[in-house]
Amino acid sequence: MTPLESVLRRHGLVGARVTPLGAGLDHTAVLVGDDLVLRFGSSVAFESRLLGFLAPRAPLPVPVPLFHDVREGCLAYRLLPGTPLLTAPVDRQQAVPALSRFLAWLHAQPAPDLPRDDTPLHEWLTQARNEYDTVAGVIPARHRRTVENFLRAEPPPDTPQRVLAHNDLGAEHILVDPAGTVTGIIDWSDAALADPAVDQARLLRDLGPAFDEPAREGRVLFLARCMMLEDLAYGVEAYIHNSLDALPRLFSPERR
Repeated sequence: MTPLESVLRRHGLVGARVTPLGAGLDHTAVLVGDDLVLRFGSSVAFESRLLGFLAPRAPLPVPVPLFHDVREGCLAYRLLPGTPLLTAPVDRQQAVPALSRFLAWLHAQPAPDLPRDDTPLHEWLTQARNEYDTVAGVIPARHRRTVENFLRAEPPPDTPQRVLAHNDLGAEHILVDPAGTVTGIIDWSDAALADPAVDQARLLRDLGPAFDEPAREGRVLFLARCMMLEDLAYGVEAYIHNSLDALPRLFSPERR
């Protein structure tokens, strides 16, 4: 019996319609019926505790845990409305004020019992250098010198600051309605005590100018560039388009 079959049987869901929702490197998710999400992965107990803390407090909706099945590594919650911002046909700038407030709130929250992400910036750079060999042919020729100069340079200094971070706050994990209003923040499996720049950088990469302040040059711009190359190397069409859209902003000649 598969983990999915086991969960369906134990929770009285046998015979319900099951629709795949997606999969990441360390999780899969399915929709049961019209609105029940079952998410399978190694971190669901941690994710359930965190969401239980966030859901009644957060200024934007997050999944509300219904149950987590430790034996099968399954977290259950009701489907949040909306479409991932990554593919939604909306003006992304509509989401900026709400996301700015949400990020300020999140980074100010206490974070007991969270794993700590101390990945140094030089590791991000090493990974980006390795990925460049894979993606160089996709990058328009007019941008390659700027990208290569970035990859040859040293990273900015690390910071000891750590905050409660979503740690994967890309447009694929931000849900919006047809007007571009944010309706939810999903996939908290990577949440950690981390450099606040990791959340800011993904929003800079995916939402652009509104998060593009001079004060954020440095770690945020550095990480946004590395994350753009990372998504380009991931190879999924929506991520490739998103990365190529961000490329001229992140690697414009006037950037240092």
